[in-house]
Parts: sequence; structure tokens; C-alpha cells
Amino acid sequence: METGKGYRFSGDIEVGRLTYITQAGQIIDIGPIAQEVSIFQDIFGHYLQCELVISDAQGFIESIKGIRDSNIQGGFNGGDILVVSYKTRDTELEFINHLFALYELSDRNRLDEKQETYIISGISYEAYITAPKRISRALGGNKGNTIANMISNMVNMELYNSVAKDFTRNYREITGVRVEKQVNLDSTNGLQRFIIPNLTIDETIDFLANEADCDAHVPFYTFYENSLGYNFKDFNNLVRQEVKEEFSYLPQNLPDQNSQENDNHKDFQRIMSYEVLKHTNVLENTTRGLFRSKTLNVDFLKKRHEEVIFNYDSEHEKFNKLQPNKIPANIEGEPVVNMFFSRKDHDCSCQVFGPENHLPKRLNLFSTRRRSYKNHLFNTVVNVTVPGNSDLNVGDLIYLHIPTPTTLSKRDGKDDKYLSGKYIITKLRQKFNSDTFTTFLECVKDTGIERP
Repeated sequence: METGKGYRFSGDIEVGRLTYITQAGQIIDIGPIAQEVSIFQDIFGHYLQCELVISDAQGFIESIKGIRDSNIQGGFNGGDILVVSYKTRDTELEFINHLFALYELSDRNRLDEKQETYIISGISYEAYITAPKRISRALGGNKGNTIANMISNMVNMELYNSVAKDFTRNYREITGVRVEKQVNLDSTNGLQRFIIPNLTIDETIDFLANEADCDAHVPFYTFYENSLGYNFKDFNNLVRQEVKEEFSYLPQNLPDQNSQENDNHKDFQRIMSYEVLKHTNVLENTTRGLFRSKTLNVDFLKKRHEEVIFNYDSEHEKFNKLQPNKIPANIEGEPVVNMFFSRKDHDCSCQVFGPENHLPKRLNLFSTRRRSYKNHLFNTVVNVTVPGNSDLNVGDLIYLHIPTPTTLSKRDGKDDKYLSGKYIITKLRQKFNSDTFTTFLECVKDTGIERP
């Protein structure tokens, strides 16, 4: 029975459009032959991707037409477009709209004489724009610029530019589906200058994210696309968000018997299954520099070096955490050693190198803290399956309630203090067809929670 919001059951979906547009201009509704649609997000991936599992008993590939005397020969040869519009069935939610450029057909298998299956893969159209381009120029100007501004210019000029926006507007006229992407950028600290040596757009963005510093000098930036658009975010800010949704693992997904209204609400927030991929790896954390590390800053021009020692016990309080605790470990021995070239103090105060107007790279100042912070946040990694939720994105903060095994049958409300807590979604897969909708999450957190 539907509620006032249109909710019927967990994983209920409303598919507004699933349209295949060929290079020759054919517009085909592929809903009847799409066994499964998956849309993938990755917090370290620049573009959304999709997969269509097709069950074809109608000769769909053969029906794709070509254009005489052109390079468009018909069949699948890449460059076709998929238009997707879907949402969780809820009147308060808006449709999620995507345009994917389809680039690969794989796993083609004949099931019997009349039917075959295959997978068609796609990616955000902007990936086609950036793929052939390379950057060989100086960034930052004469006086330097913030990396946030460099990223903004890169996105506006090279990635989500006028070509991409015209492309989506043209397909809006054809399909009636509006696709507009936001660009959300966190600020960065300090002025910098770089010379980019023949890197792709994506390599340049990754390079800039790696060099970016924040006000607290514990930076951890990443560039990614989610269903809202393109994002350049510092994990320091992601962990400070409000929790977007809470999910609970309950025995056999049995509802509470308090009220039908609460049953519907809680059923939508149930964890269908979970798998712990990583739950503290002391050896890995040690070798990757979570606890102790040393940086050697070598200045060949001035023939000197500087050592910077990092100790997690004395610096972890500078980290913005999901849970308030530190990661416990008793580690002895030599710290992990890293070496960087340095031109520190080659500024205007230096009589020899000052005329160069050099801006030293800031990476030397924060690399050890950032490496430790990343390992701190990714101390626990969990895969979670929940009923389809179109409102979730990578970068969102969620809270997982997972009971201890000994109290599962008693349902006494006690959470496993090591697995429960706040998590950041780092990977997300929306899988659906015309009837069912499931969301798969990979999420990470640092430590356990304090048990009340």
C-alpha cells in the first residue's frame, strides 16, 4: 500500500527514461531489453560510468542503422548516447538525469538460437572531451594563484566547458531530459605556480589535487563526479558534514511492530547485507606512514637538507575525524622515510635565487601529515547493500548501526562500537531495472565509537 509520499516498498523505483540514441539519430526505448542498469560513482574517479546488461531476442544491434557515404556504418561502434532518468519512488525526490557516451560492447554470449546477452559500457560525455587533450603550459601566472582557482579554470575551459553544455542542451531538445551539472570546489591555501609538462587534463587535475594545501595544513583533496556534478573536495570538510542517512542491520529485516508508518520508514533504512573489507591493518598502517615518518627535504642548489619528523601521537589532534578517537598502536623502530627536492627560502629574501621570483612547492610541508590522515580515515572499509536510494552520492556522510553478534537476537539497541559509526561513501553503485532498485556502497571510517 502506498504512503502519502508514493512509497510502496523498499527498493521501489520510478524510471522516467531509458533511451538509446544512435549516431544516425535513431531514438530507441531499451527498457524492455535492459536486464540491469548500473551507474557507478567513485570518490577518486573523475567521471560517472554505467553498464547496461542487455538480453536481446530482437536483434537490437542489427537494428542500429548507418548513414550511407559516411563513417557511421551502423551496429555498435561507439559514440552512441544513453539517456537515463530515474529516482526512488518518492514525490519529494527529483529525477536523477544522466547522459552517457557509450564506448564498449563486451561479454556477448549466445544463450540459445534466438537470444543473446551482452554488456554495453558508457561514461560521462566530458571524458570524450578531455581524452585527446594535453596540457603544456604554465599555471598560476607571474604572482601565483590558488589551486582551487586553477582547478576551476581547468574545469570551465577544458572539461565542463561550452562544448559539453551545448551537447547536453541539444539532447534536451531531443529527449526533454534536462542535464545540468554543478561545480563545487573547496578553497585551498597559498599561491602556487606550476609548469605542466604535456599531461592529460585528468593527470593535471590529479597533480593539482596532490599539491593542494588547506588552512590547517593537513590536506586531503580529491576530484570526482557524482549525480550532482563535479566536485573538488577536501576530506577535512567532508567529515564535518551532517549525516545524510542512517542505516541499521536488523535480524531478517523484521520490522518493528510499533506502527505501520515507522515500519515503512525503517524498512527503507535497513542494511540488507554488509561485508568488512578492512578492519584495522597495523602492518599496512605502519609501512604507509600512519604512525611515524620522516621527510628529507634536499636542496641541491644550496647543498643542504632538512629533516621533518612526523609523530601520529602528537599530531592526530589536528585531524578532522569522523569519530573522536585516535587509532591505537605501539610502534617501535625507525620511521618511514620519504625524500623530496626542496627550494625552500629561495624567495625574495635570498640574494642568489631571489631574482627568480620562485614559489617553493608546498607539498614538502604537509606530505607526511596528509599520508597519515588518509590512512587514518581509511582504517575501516565496509561494503554495504541497502534498498535503492537515488539521493545518495559518494562524498556523503552516513551512519551505520551494526549490532554485536551476541545481542542481535535480543535487539537491545547496543551497537558494535567498532563497526558502527559515521562513514564516508567512497564508492557507489546504483543497480536497477523496471521493478527493483538496489544501492551498493563502499564506505570508510577511522575508529570505533564510544559506547554509551
